[in-house]
Amino acid sequence: MSHYRLSRHVLPQHYEIMLSASPKRKFFSGTTILNGQVVSPTQRIELHARNLKFQAITVCQRNKKYTVKTLIHPENETVELVLSRALELGPVTLSIQMTGRLDVGMHGLYFAKDGRDIALVSQCEATDARAIFPCLDEPDLKATFRWIVRTDPGLTVVTNGIAEKTIRTPKYVEHRFKKTPVISTYLAAVTIGNYHSSPRQRISGISCRFFAGPHKLAQARFAAEVTAQVLPWYEKYFGLKYHYKKLDQVAVPGFDAGAMENVGAIFYRASLLLMQPKSVSWVAQKAIAETIAHEIAHQWFGNRVTMKWWDDLWLNEAFATWIALKVIDEWRPQWRLWDDYQEEKEQALFADALMHTHPIYTSIKTPAEATELFDIITYSKGGAVLRMTENFLGEGRFRSGIQRYMRRHKDSNATGDDLWRALGFSARSSLVPMVKNWIMQPGFPLVTVEVVTQKNKTKLRVSQERFSVTGKRHPRHQTWHVPMVMRYGDDGGTKTFKTLISQTTQTVMLPVRGVLHWLQPNADAIGFYRVHLKQNLLHQLLPVATQQLVPAERLSLLEDQWALVQTGRSDIEQWMRVMIALSDDRDYLVLRALASRLSSLDQYVVSEPDRPLFAAFVRRTFQSRIEEINFALSPSSESNAVSAATLFELLADTAQHQGLRRQATELADHEASSPAGIEPNLAHVVLRIAALAGDQKRLEHTVRTFLKRKQRGDAPDLQQRYLHALPSFISGKLPETVLALCLDGTIPQDQLRLILAPLLRRRETQQRTYQFLKKHWSTIVPRVGAMGISRLVETLGALPFSMRNDVEKFLTTHPVAEASRALKKALEMMKLREKIRAREGKRLGLWLRERL
Repeated sequence: MSHYRLSRHVLPQHYEIMLSASPKRKFFSGTTILNGQVVSPTQRIELHARNLKFQAITVCQRNKKYTVKTLIHPENETVELVLSRALELGPVTLSIQMTGRLDVGMHGLYFAKDGRDIALVSQCEATDARAIFPCLDEPDLKATFRWIVRTDPGLTVVTNGIAEKTIRTPKYVEHRFKKTPVISTYLAAVTIGNYHSSPRQRISGISCRFFAGPHKLAQARFAAEVTAQVLPWYEKYFGLKYHYKKLDQVAVPGFDAGAMENVGAIFYRASLLLMQPKSVSWVAQKAIAETIAHEIAHQWFGNRVTMKWWDDLWLNEAFATWIALKVIDEWRPQWRLWDDYQEEKEQALFADALMHTHPIYTSIKTPAEATELFDIITYSKGGAVLRMTENFLGEGRFRSGIQRYMRRHKDSNATGDDLWRALGFSARSSLVPMVKNWIMQPGFPLVTVEVVTQKNKTKLRVSQERFSVTGKRHPRHQTWHVPMVMRYGDDGGTKTFKTLISQTTQTVMLPVRGVLHWLQPNADAIGFYRVHLKQNLLHQLLPVATQQLVPAERLSLLEDQWALVQTGRSDIEQWMRVMIALSDDRDYLVLRALASRLSSLDQYVVSEPDRPLFAAFVRRTFQSRIEEINFALSPSSESNAVSAATLFELLADTAQHQGLRRQATELADHEASSPAGIEPNLAHVVLRIAALAGDQKRLEHTVRTFLKRKQRGDAPDLQQRYLHALPSFISGKLPETVLALCLDGTIPQDQLRLILAPLLRRRETQQRTYQFLKKHWSTIVPRVGAMGISRLVETLGALPFSMRNDVEKFLTTHPVAEASRALKKALEMMKLREKIRAREGKRLGLWLRERL
């Protein structure tokens, strides 16, 4: 992989890309005309290009043509044009004819198919524009673009530009588009397919359209509703009008990245844009709204103002993550998106507690390193730090700083320091020292809180150290400026107190009236840190947790206590006491956290002989709540339905409740004949549970129903009920049958990882799945995609420790550059889980025997 940055002798000003391509051909061809500016005399021009073949290249300056010698440097993904004489300062024009091959993965230009929907689709982020046309493929080298696309009659073409003219001939149709404003190459976009288009809709004066496969446009109505909400909201928030004249949103037939914020032409995986209102789950509907808000936010933060280099990727992704949640939460507060975000934040906290994490700001040298940076640290930790900063500064000052940043850097590039200076100016203080240690260093603090005096005045001793799941102290001493917002109860009621912790240990005076009854040191669980409450504070809090703490705080309490078990600072018995204290919680967020953690215990902590005992304990703990599941068939609210579905899955899977498994089979049969006859939030669960004891006949029925719905063009959620049930077929040789579907085209390419990952996590199927991956590695890697393969490799961390050496050996001899850090994390997770299993598994077994 390339460690190479281009020289800056010639800077781009405008690309004219003439592309000839068809879904019927594996190759494409075209001509790129690049108008540039020579800023220092040179006899060599460097461009990025990967897997392109060149037929003719001309270089002209002031009506003079230069003789060109072409040198290809595959290791640097560049082409070097050596000229017969040096270029002078001023304008220069390059004309390059080339051919290329469609990518077998989902990057560059690739063929995508989903049922009857077919298309060629581009994905240029991070460094894949160079696989479609020769260019200066670095984010700060912005230029204008104009697309001219020749393809087959009857197909629709969408690019960044506004459609200008269509020329029809008997053999092809040429689609010409208007010039765009200046953009980075990674935001260039083209798709050619059998799309249908919605009528133009004017939102804030902007022409907005949706594109989807035949007969699917009705499924984009909710997306139009979201767009109509967020587009004007962003214009007001940023203080800048939408810049790109039109906004097309396209449901493409297959997409590795989920969605991509291409300027004026956003591409989505179909499941993140399309839905059928009465059949969609609450989770899926919220994901669609959040994704649309995220991608539209990029049209300002990322597209209009772009990071200078990939090491500041978090500027794009963390901000879009944070503000998408903010705008949707204001629109639909009953959806509780900030509560849902706690689950994502918990995953980021776990990832950031590993030794092989990385800072939010990470030095990037190669394309593979840039691709691997699209991870939960960049998105979710980055978003959490922004939320924490806004919460401490106040919304008004934070927004004022954002507007200042946008005005100063619009149509240009910026760094993280530019953002902090703008925010600091609005806050009338320097934010750089406070925020920089969250951005520039890996990890996060464990904040330990204890009461040291409680007479007339209440003092807290607050200490911090870097949290590590290994329990070992890091060799490099680290501290953070921790903006703590505490909630507590005293004789005067419930109060909030803010303080900034910047030292290893500080004493904080808490303004308590009378007696301190309880303390929550991370109000609303907004802070990105773990909390260690000393025993007296924990004992005060547990009895009142369900009454005094909001759901996000109760989830945080549960997960903080589990984190202490991971490090050896606490034990499984203490965590089980916390779990029991929260086991009657009716809130879906807390129940999902309980179910997820109990499932994890079942999968990698409980010994195999003790699994029936553990299942019996879970049944006994939650059995009295079965009536809530029956209620879910006609729930009073979406949140109640999600709670009931979670409880159903916990009892039927982890607790092995046979009655619920039989009920799941009956409900699954009913769904097949009447998809609308079952509560949408329960449908996915009953199909997965029915699969657990399912036989070959049920598996064949599941595959057949999925394919039928896909071919018919049913809404994605109706299809995925069946698709995502496939990893739950664990009986006999059925997992091998499911794995074979990953090779024959049955499983859509962008869904492969979502089938393989659950099979890797489950005890019954993980070793067979790993052997399958080894056998078919050369096929699976390119099909999963450059972003997906990193996440799949990381999932190998769920394998038993006994397989660690084999995993390391295999991936060392079959390396994937985009997954180098993922492998290190996987190996670390295998070691960590074995350590927890060895330390806590026997203790948990004894604890269970004492209570059953």
